[in-house]
Amino acid sequence: MKSEKCIIAPSERDADLYYACGFLAPDPFAFVTKHGKRIIILNDLELDRGRAEARVDEVISLSDLQCQARTPENPRPNVVQTLLQLLHDREITALTVPSSFPLLPADQLRAGGITVTPENGPFFPERRIKRSDELTAITDVLRKTEAVLSKAIDRLRASTIIDNQLFSDGGELTSERLRSEIEVDLIRYGLEGHHTIVASGDQACDPHQIGYGPLKADSPIILDIFPRSQSNRYFADITRTVIKGSPSPKAMRNYQVVAEAVEIAEKKIAPGVPLREVHRAVASHFEISGFRTERVNGRMVGFFHSTGHGVGLDIHEEPRIADIDGVFEPGLVMTVEPGLYYPGIGGVRIEDMVLVTTTGSQVLTRAPKFLRVD
Repeated sequence: MKSEKCIIAPSERDADLYYACGFLAPDPFAFVTKHGKRIIILNDLELDRGRAEARVDEVISLSDLQCQARTPENPRPNVVQTLLQLLHDREITALTVPSSFPLLPADQLRAGGITVTPENGPFFPERRIKRSDELTAITDVLRKTEAVLSKAIDRLRASTIIDNQLFSDGGELTSERLRSEIEVDLIRYGLEGHHTIVASGDQACDPHQIGYGPLKADSPIILDIFPRSQSNRYFADITRTVIKGSPSPKAMRNYQVVAEAVEIAEKKIAPGVPLREVHRAVASHFEISGFRTERVNGRMVGFFHSTGHGVGLDIHEEPRIADIDGVFEPGLVMTVEPGLYYPGIGGVRIEDMVLVTTTGSQVLTRAPKFLRVD
C-alpha cells in the first residue's frame, strides 16, 4: 500500500506547504500527491490565481469536488469530506501527513477509510539543501537586511549621550523606538520583521529578550534582525553587537572572544565535518579564554545555546550546529552565532550566515563587525 503525502493548512503559515506548491494563501487548502504528481484543491476565490501561480501538476476546483461529494444526507460537504471524494476517485488509501497535522481532519480521514500516518521527522527532507534559486532568494533578503541594519547603527552613531542614556531627535532612544524604525525600514524593502531584538545591558543576557526601555550608553546593544521576504518568503538572519560610548575592558574582551569564536566556526565548517565538532570548538574556545558556562544565582551565564541553525522558509531549520549527531552537507545555509552573556557586563552576540560549499564554506554576510559606533 503506497502512502501519498497530504497537507491541509494555510500556506502563509506552513512552510512545507508553500515549499510543495509555491502558492501563497491565507486560508487552509488541501495538497496531496499521486505517484509523484502534486495536486491542490482550491476554492473559487483562489482558483484562477492558483492555476496561474502554483508550481503543481493539477489544480482542482473545491466547488466541483463538493458537487460530486454531495449526498442527500450531506448536502454541504466540508473540505475533508471533499478531499475524501478525490482520494476515493484516485484510489488513494493511505496518507503520510506532517506531525503538526490537525487531529480532527485526521480522524475524519480515518473514518472515511484512509490510513493516516504522521511523518516522524522532516516532511520534505530535501528542504535542508538549498537550490540555486533558493540561495538567490536568501541572499537577496540578506542584502536588504544588511542595509536596514546599517541604518539602525547609523541612528545609534548619531545619537547623543545624556546621563548615560541615548537621545535622538530630542527624545529618548528606546529599544521600542529603534525597533519600530528598523521594522518600518524592513517594510520599505519588502520584508516582514519578526520579534526584532534591540536589547541593551542585562536585558541582552537573555538571548531572546527583544528589549524594552531606554538604550544605555557604554553598554553592549544587541541588534538581531531576522526578517522574511513578503514576496519569496525566505528568511535572513544577522546579529551585531555595538556600543555607543566607552566600552568597559570586560565588554571589549567579551566582544573580542566572541568575534574569534565566529572565525573559528566559519573556518571549520566543511562537508563531512560533524556538527558537534564545530560546536565543541566554539565552546572550548570560550572555556580556554576564561569564560565558563554555568548557573550563577539561578541564571545561566556564558555560552548556553547552539552555535547556529539552518535558515530558509523557516527562520529555524534543521540542522542545528550543536552537540548532536550529523555532519555538514554542501548546500546547507546556516547561521554562525556564538555569544557570551554576563549580567553586569551585558550580552554579546555576532551572527553571520554561511553556505556550506563542496570544498568548505562561504560567508554570505557582508556587514562589517565592529564594537564602537562613535
